[in-house]
Amino acid sequence: MHLFAGLLSPRSENMSLQEVTLERITKSNTHMVMVVLRPVYHEMKQLPGKDKGTWWKSIVRLVDQKGQGLYAEIRGSSESGVRKRAQEFYQPKYIQLTQAVVVQNSLFLSGFSADVTNKGKVSPVAEAHASAMKLRGLFPTARSNFGVLAEHSEGKERADVIGKVTRKETPTMRVQKMTLWLKDESFNELAVHLWGGRFVAKGNEIDVGSVVQVDNALLSKIPAGIEASCEHWMDIAAGIGSVLCMSIPQAVVSRN
Repeated sequence: MHLFAGLLSPRSENMSLQEVTLERITKSNTHMVMVVLRPVYHEMKQLPGKDKGTWWKSIVRLVDQKGQGLYAEIRGSSESGVRKRAQEFYQPKYIQLTQAVVVQNSLFLSGFSADVTNKGKVSPVAEAHASAMKLRGLFPTARSNFGVLAEHSEGKERADVIGKVTRKETPTMRVQKMTLWLKDESFNELAVHLWGGRFVAKGNEIDVGSVVQVDNALLSKIPAGIEASCEHWMDIAAGIGSVLCMSIPQAVVSRN
């Protein structure tokens, strides 16, 4: 039987690859395994370079069958080249990825990430395939036990967090800022500070009682525990930011 219903070739290459989830990919086995992923969102921006030049960067967020998220990064000097490579990852509804170097908890990105500018072979996967069907409606799993997060945090880590909005605060400042107070199932609260026009505008659309998820929030230690800050990566010159998700299919605030 052909593994991906005619979408992947050759047959012998596909049959030799072992299907795994993200945490099982290592530098030594990356050519022997593959992971099936669903793209969740993507962004692309132009960034300043050296000698008054510019370059382009795209990030595609994907999820595996365990709910583990992957940031696929593409960089380059050509807008069309970066866009074309990024489209390989987000245009199909489901993809197979192999030969990518996957790292965990880098300095700037939470969870799993991979620079796929020149590494990583990607192929579309049929929607009817069993692995693809398991990914339908799946979203990257965020940390929702704020007590455990505070206990293990040393500050300056990146984390994906999820919770129910209990209140919103908009202080009077020269810069645009909003604070969302999120509560987990254990009734611990976490203050999430939204910075910049894009996130404040999204925050205005959020109702108290809604479940929201913030990907790649920056944690800070405070006397009472921890707090989180985030800014849309399109608003940051360095291109390292966060993503605020308001519509989470079947979101459950669990004790993970």
